[in-house]
Amino acid sequence: MQEESLKSMDSSFDDKNLNNIKEEKDNKPSIKILVGYHKPAVLLKDEILTPIHLGRALATESSKDGKLSQEDYEWLCENMIGDDTGDNISHLNRYFCELTGIYWAWKNYDKLGNPDYIGFMHYRRQFVFDENHEPKWDIFNRYNNKYFILKKDYDKKLAKLLDEYDVLVAYKASFAETVEEQYKNCPFHTEKDFDDLKQFIKERYSKDFNVFNDYINGHEAYFANMFIMKKDLFFQYCEFLFDICFGIHKNLNYKDRDPQTLRAVGFLSETVTGFYYKKILKEQIKFLELPIALILDTKLEKDLKPAFKTNNIAVVFSCNNNYLDYLGVALQSMMEHSSDENNYDIIVLDDDLNFEYKDRLLRQCKRKNFSLRFINISLHLNIDKLADIFYIGGGHYDISVYYRFFLAEILRYYDRCLHLDADIIIREDISKLYNTDLKGHIIGATKDIYIKILGAKYKSWAKYLNKTIKTDDVNPYFQAGILLFDLDKFRKEDILKKLLYNLEYILKKPKLQDQCTLNYTLKTKVCFIDNRWNFDLNIQEDLVKQNPFILAETLNKEYIKNYEDARSNPFIIHYAGPAKPWNSPHIEKADIWWSYARKTPFYEAILYKNSPMPYKAGAVNIIQSHLSYKLGKEILSVKNNKLKILILPLSIPWVYILHFTSKAFNNLLASSNGLIKPEPMHHYSDNHEAIRIKNYLTYRLGNTLVKHPVTFLFRISKVYKEWRREKDR
Repeated sequence: MQEESLKSMDSSFDDKNLNNIKEEKDNKPSIKILVGYHKPAVLLKDEILTPIHLGRALATESSKDGKLSQEDYEWLCENMIGDDTGDNISHLNRYFCELTGIYWAWKNYDKLGNPDYIGFMHYRRQFVFDENHEPKWDIFNRYNNKYFILKKDYDKKLAKLLDEYDVLVAYKASFAETVEEQYKNCPFHTEKDFDDLKQFIKERYSKDFNVFNDYINGHEAYFANMFIMKKDLFFQYCEFLFDICFGIHKNLNYKDRDPQTLRAVGFLSETVTGFYYKKILKEQIKFLELPIALILDTKLEKDLKPAFKTNNIAVVFSCNNNYLDYLGVALQSMMEHSSDENNYDIIVLDDDLNFEYKDRLLRQCKRKNFSLRFINISLHLNIDKLADIFYIGGGHYDISVYYRFFLAEILRYYDRCLHLDADIIIREDISKLYNTDLKGHIIGATKDIYIKILGAKYKSWAKYLNKTIKTDDVNPYFQAGILLFDLDKFRKEDILKKLLYNLEYILKKPKLQDQCTLNYTLKTKVCFIDNRWNFDLNIQEDLVKQNPFILAETLNKEYIKNYEDARSNPFIIHYAGPAKPWNSPHIEKADIWWSYARKTPFYEAILYKNSPMPYKAGAVNIIQSHLSYKLGKEILSVKNNKLKILILPLSIPWVYILHFTSKAFNNLLASSNGLIKPEPMHHYSDNHEAIRIKNYLTYRLGNTLVKHPVTFLFRISKVYKEWRREKDR
């Protein structure tokens, strides 16, 4: 019955997705890349990427990963083709690994639409279509983005590469030992298997044995059987590959092998593939090695459901990497004011957040009545396609400010949720806010006192609020940093569609991005809650201190009372302005924020990040933290102000002092917290850009001053001429 189900699902998938006859429009070559799966994982599927279930004929039998459940099996059948139709070797998957998918493509090429180019990769090993990307292979701990390949118009980059090259392959790995030694020293391999392969090739491909011998005695190897190549080269590759693999398979002794050593042909095929690449290179085939991203987290995220069956308090944060450590402070304050009677279901909307910081947050929130989950926003919306709609403007904002628009879609099994900004401190049990009666409205929010003051004091703001956003005393402007959503009503009234329409066609460039859009759309559908739940401290305090009479002049008694009540006993302190406690520790109530920050695993990282000149992550930032760069920048500053040359004798020593003071401080922090210690420059993706900076005149002049402080003035002309000569080449 399961097999019948498979056949029907598989044929249905083929009819809908695979029998695509190549279109001749625009004379563009057609491309198909098979993506190999053996269990459910994030689905990589579009016009180019074609997922294939490897070993489907054996899917109900145990493998190295255990036994596939009926639910997982059906998901694979529904979402991808199998390698068990037509002429196939699916039943050999335990021995041949991904080769069963490559064989299927070779023998069933018409089912793929006879593409001009064919490729293969794995669901967790993905090509990076940027030949300059660094590092080339060992990036296991650097990317946690499940959709790395699908970002930034990969199809256009791929088409451009295929205009220049016949074959794209996974970048080679380098070893101190030889390729043969590396194979034989691996605990999953058997030495005799490699000797059998060598003997087979010596007998069967004697004229090419020297090429093979050079390859296995070298120190660079091609792994993963990943490629994209022209159709004729693919057929040639398959003839060569499977002739050898079937010959080896027939002679191998599989008795008493465990699930790993059973995969001998699959392991040996990587050496055969490397051998093939060396062969075609001698034929002057245009050949390019591409970097590889190994994705850490590929588990399939199914529909998000409440983490707890009872008293589930759903709290959502939208956060980017700049605020992830500050989120830890907000969570610390939430935990300290939580109740054992409630369960706290915390969800962070994630678009490629730092893996190590996420791990620390998970350990920080490890309590029986706390659940912390990171939800990949890319599963729910196409960020790249919506980017043209989302107006960002200046400041510290990014696209994450709009994630709250999509909460009703993401939390489809929830009836309500709280959405909180990360720059807050919680001083009361958040469940009290969560259980607020919204009296039939769609959202709960606080009146925005700061915006009320702006509207009263500045005509431009008054006009904007009245004419554009259309708020008034009857429907006042609300603050969107803390919002309580009735998700059922949000869905029923199709608010998401209205928000996106209003943003794209009416507001276009709102002054306060998401907040103005929410106000314009929901101004008659908001239940106003006590301002103590959102005391917007920084911007209000700064404004009040400028003029102590400003409140009395611009606000009625109700607003003044709201402000005074919130200030005297805030339930949530919201540091919403540009002055934050981490960069302005002198502001009012900053001491409260720091009292929680000290208890988090991010304390040293926060100090480090906000020190005068920290070594921020990235090769470019590291280069720009070098003394040579700083000195060169100071020297060249005279271009904009000629008089500054008079103070260089004073400013240059000051650069030295600041540099070594900052360096000592950063080293002290890094020694206490390994998370903030910078990695070697070649580990960063912008290393190639950093190398270019070393050749800038800025860096060269500074470096000359560091090395030759006494004779520097006599060397300036020579440094400039050398730089000019190289630039003009």
